[in-house]
Amino acid sequence: MKKKSTHSPISAPLWIHGLGLVLVILAGILAYAPSFQNGFVYDDVAYVTENPILNLKGKDFWNAVWEKPVHGNFHPLTVISLAIDNSRYHQNPWGFHVTNFILHIINSLLVVFLAFRLTAKAQLAWIAGILFSVHPLHVESVAWISERKDLLYTLFFLTAWILMDLWRFVGKWIYYLFAIIAMALACLSKGMAVVLPLMIWCGWYFKGIPFSRNITTLRKDYKLIPLLPFLGLSVLFGIIAVQIQQKFGFIISLTYTPFEKLLYVCYGIVFYPIKTLFPVALSVLYPYPMGIDTSPGWEHYAALPVLIVAMGLAFWVWKRSLWVPFMILAYFSAISIVLQILPVGGAIVAERYAYVATLPFILGIAWGLETLILKKKIVGYLLTIVIIAVFTIISNQRGRVWKSNLTLFTDLAEKMPRDPLAQYNVGHAYEKSGDFINAVAWYRKALDRMPTYVDALYNCGSVYGRDLGKADSGIFFLQRALQQDPQRADAVNNLAVFYFNTGDYKQAAQLYQRALQLKPGYMEAWFNLGNAWLNQGKIDSAQYAFEKTIELNPSYSNAWISLGNLANARGDAQQQIVCYKKAASLGHTQAQEWLQKNTTPQ
Repeated sequence: MKKKSTHSPISAPLWIHGLGLVLVILAGILAYAPSFQNGFVYDDVAYVTENPILNLKGKDFWNAVWEKPVHGNFHPLTVISLAIDNSRYHQNPWGFHVTNFILHIINSLLVVFLAFRLTAKAQLAWIAGILFSVHPLHVESVAWISERKDLLYTLFFLTAWILMDLWRFVGKWIYYLFAIIAMALACLSKGMAVVLPLMIWCGWYFKGIPFSRNITTLRKDYKLIPLLPFLGLSVLFGIIAVQIQQKFGFIISLTYTPFEKLLYVCYGIVFYPIKTLFPVALSVLYPYPMGIDTSPGWEHYAALPVLIVAMGLAFWVWKRSLWVPFMILAYFSAISIVLQILPVGGAIVAERYAYVATLPFILGIAWGLETLILKKKIVGYLLTIVIIAVFTIISNQRGRVWKSNLTLFTDLAEKMPRDPLAQYNVGHAYEKSGDFINAVAWYRKALDRMPTYVDALYNCGSVYGRDLGKADSGIFFLQRALQQDPQRADAVNNLAVFYFNTGDYKQAAQLYQRALQLKPGYMEAWFNLGNAWLNQGKIDSAQYAFEKTIELNPSYSNAWISLGNLANARGDAQQQIVCYKKAASLGHTQAQEWLQKNTTPQ
């Protein structure tokens, strides 16, 4: 392969690169400064604060990273990255946010390099990089620690794309080898990287080399064969992702009609381009219709004609500019796997899905601004500054929303006042903050909109009985939850707890046994059952339940205390000391105090 033009960015004046670098970093800081003060929110519990993998060491850590998916996703490199931050910052969210920001700035600079590779226009490339840096659709990926996977996969994704472009136009096979490695690393960071081969193809199509721009002749181009290893990786990681999502129950079966499902797919297609151009009314969730009215909203019906008109205009200008087919092909390539054709999760769209998908349109905006600058310099620069400033301000304000679960979901409820999921999440945020009065108030708002909402019924009942001491109210709501989902073991266990608290130990024991039928390894239910049997005078049964608890969790100190108390009741003082010593070694303060008073130091 003969060496071709490398389109090196250095060919532009150095002052342009220096100014561009400063603006990318400065604009990014202005856009994301509030996020540095944010805490852990939403799924950060699963990924960081309560992720046991992050606290493992050595061989145990590496085995868990590769063998245990986190929150229904296989992304070992993301887990490793979070573990490194956890070891440095000890669950101080500030450090995690700084890492996210640094990765985002690096990705913005990679966008600059890629844009220059595609267009050989330095000014356009730096405009694209700044727009990518401050775009409000990217706030979710940057301000949310759990979305480290977005930032990490994009870093390797863009690197692989650039390396393949260099290989195609320079001819050094080392670029090709490292591109394959980079794609593998991208897929190990997040499954969305599987679309990379399509994006590479779009870049080659845009440059018109090495094959005809006529799509019907592409199948004859033997030079597409080098993309086969990338396609192989896509298939491999795609199968892994689907299998894990199915295992965790994240692939859902929608009850909507085929026409309604079509509307939701169309809504997803038009959502991201519109929000890229007009990033307003952003939200943490865009759920399927729930509650009293489960039919599609007006915006879902509007999506179909909007899409038809947009595609008609696109095909009309298809041959008039390479930018249109490039943007369309690259966009559909990037977004194809998250259009809910195979429904995953309970949201139609998500802003984090747009982190890479916005790139074709950002390049298009940069091209339009650069063209305007060349024709009308002052007007072009002023418009560019205004757009960047507006995006920066919106991102800055949006970052503040991600401060806590309460600010995040209160914002959601304000934007979707009729959505029970939004109201439920506000209630859950209040519950986690210890404000139980407001928690049940918001849960009941969700139930007003959707009386059969199982999670709201369960949480409302649990808060009433556990935190507010209103056992009768707790029993009422948990019974309603079980009417909707009789297989919910945690609801049965909590219902039993409330009967236990009213002194009905027989009913409590029956319910604990029912919970264990649903979930035989339910450690808390075994322990609770032991207490229920103990209060009925069934000493041997209680002994068995406590021993079963310890079998399931040897570190559960309360079970050791209970066994010690049973030993004392039998007059076995030595066994009581053995059990109490075990509880004390696990940090049980009452056991430690008892041993100090009742044993002689040796």
